[in-house]
Amino acid sequence: MPESYTRPAMRLRRFEYTHPGPYFVTICLQDRRPRFGTILDGRLELNNAGHMVEEVWQSLASRFPSISLDTFIVMPDHVHGLLLLNNGIETEDTPHLSKVMQAFKSMTTTRYIEGVKKGIWPRFDKHLWQQNYYDHIIRDERDLDIRRQYIAENPARWSQKHDT
Repeated sequence: MPESYTRPAMRLRRFEYTHPGPYFVTICLQDRRPRFGTILDGRLELNNAGHMVEEVWQSLASRFPSISLDTFIVMPDHVHGLLLLNNGIETEDTPHLSKVMQAFKSMTTTRYIEGVKKGIWPRFDKHLWQQNYYDHIIRDERDLDIRRQYIAENPARWSQKHDT
């Protein structure tokens, strides 16, 4: 990569990502290999690594008491989640969305490396997760419902894409 290369910004310019409210996030594995399970006939079957990722997601609310977790799914090579910063109320201890995502990636990577060292999970090259993540600021109740439905239907869409 040339020295002058800069990665394009993924975040919305001039938006404060500590703003109270719901956010939809997608985080993909670096190599997009299915490390967290399989999907057969539209049904998600998580392996131990996938269950570990679920546990770490659920632990975020205790690590960041001002967030609430909503719908979440671990897919074979990525995750989708909805979370609410500050339960919609502005306070001084609101974490930046990127800090929450960084903690999630760090905790899952650390635990995954422990599994690799024990010979439980396959090795990965340099990074478990892609450097960036996708986010969408939820604008209203309809938008939230659409994202919840998207998460719920993700295994069926996976089967449609990968079974052809």
